[in-house]
Amino acid sequence: MQLILVRHGQSTNNVRLAEAMAAGLGRNQTDEQIAPDVSHYLGRVPDPPLSALGMRQAEALGRALLDERTPFTPTHLYASPTTRAVQTVRPLADAARRPVLLHPDAYEVGGIHVFDPPMRTRQARPGATLMELLQHCPAVEAPPGLFHSSDEPWSGGLETQDEQAVPRAQRLLARLREAHGPDDVVLVVTHQHFSQFVLAAVLGWDGPPWQRFRLDNTGHLSLRFGDGPASVDWVNRVEHLNPEDISN
Repeated sequence: MQLILVRHGQSTNNVRLAEAMAAGLGRNQTDEQIAPDVSHYLGRVPDPPLSALGMRQAEALGRALLDERTPFTPTHLYASPTTRAVQTVRPLADAARRPVLLHPDAYEVGGIHVFDPPMRTRQARPGATLMELLQHCPAVEAPPGLFHSSDEPWSGGLETQDEQAVPRAQRLLARLREAHGPDDVVLVVTHQHFSQFVLAAVLGWDGPPWQRFRLDNTGHLSLRFGDGPASVDWVNRVEHLNPEDISN
């Protein structure tokens, strides 16, 4: 099985975070840390949509797939059940003419939440409903249990500590490997932070991966699984984007 992880396009939160970082938030963070403590900044929302640039990035990746300019041709499509991931996967679904299964383990580290500054804790918020996600991508399908009904939101998957994403990443890999054969090319639209934990699971790390691998908006990485150890084909390919449209 070849597994392609695609980061969603630029979200409105990515824009707000960049503004906050420019203003000094996280300036003491080092490159070795996976991500700065940026749960709280002006304008952050729990489940953000794509920005205008993010939509262009997603459309560019979809065009590249349609024109056979991507280094992969997916046989199966999955997406995180977040708004930005579902918006990103739509051009890919249109190009591949395949359904998209929402994966209950592919959402961002921490889940959908707001940050309580006095307590320095994450407070749970629900995600979108299936009806709302279908408006962004009519090709999405939900696995049993993710939604109680089409007009009720999914739980949002709160994780109070980043370390809770470790078993989730391991579970995602195990479920995908169980469901797919050696010739399948499985594409999952997910998130930059969570992708680090998937890589950690592949590399056999049993704790949070404080080494950070850059994955730009709609950048993708390839993992390959066979009878022996898994291998990494590439990380953060963005040839489908014009240089001025690359963002992180």
